Amino acid sequence: MKRISFPTRSLAWLWLPLAIGTATAPLLRADEAVLRSGDRIRLQIKGVPDEEKRDLDGDYTVSESGTIPLPYIDDPVAAGLKPSALAGSIEKAYREAQIYTNPTIVINFGDERVVRRVSLTGGVNRSGPVDYFDGMTLLEAVSAAGGLTDFAKQKEVKIIRGKETTVHDLEAIVKDSRRDIVLMPGDVVVVPENGRKL
Repeated sequence: MKRISFPTRSLAWLWLPLAIGTATAPLLRADEAVLRSGDRIRLQIKGVPDEEKRDLDGDYTVSESGTIPLPYIDDPVAAGLKPSALAGSIEKAYREAQIYTNPTIVINFGDERVVRRVSLTGGVNRSGPVDYFDGMTLLEAVSAAGGLTDFAKQKEVKIIRGKETTVHDLEAIVKDSRRDIVLMPGDVVVVPENGRKL
């Protein structure tokens, strides 16, 4: 694969937000984020008698074990699935249990869904939280924060995840994107700056 070389560091970071934003923006659908424990979803069922819709329609919270409680079938696993995939698995479960012949399930995130974010501080142009999407990488997070400042120490970028801190070289990652780091919700990215302690 042909590598793109940049005449200066600052030009590279002007280009990066545009390239990443163009490549990923069409793929980011909030309603198709992967479900996790604690997420609140709204379920509607169609193709069943109205009196039974009342037993199923409503808001559900994904439990710590990753399931949601539904009547007549074993609690389906929701964590790790997108809403559309979960809907398909529930439809299949009801058909296989011969409870409903042709149910249609519609699942959306509930109004109380917790917004997932990562935070960036230090040598980025816009410090603070940015919205997280599944699979977000370190470069994508830096891009979402407006790129690096001229004083950023690119070789000493820290990712704080709970009690664990790791250090990464952004210059090396830009040269070889296979070295990019996938972030998790709640991560804090610290970009040290020359002449400033963080």
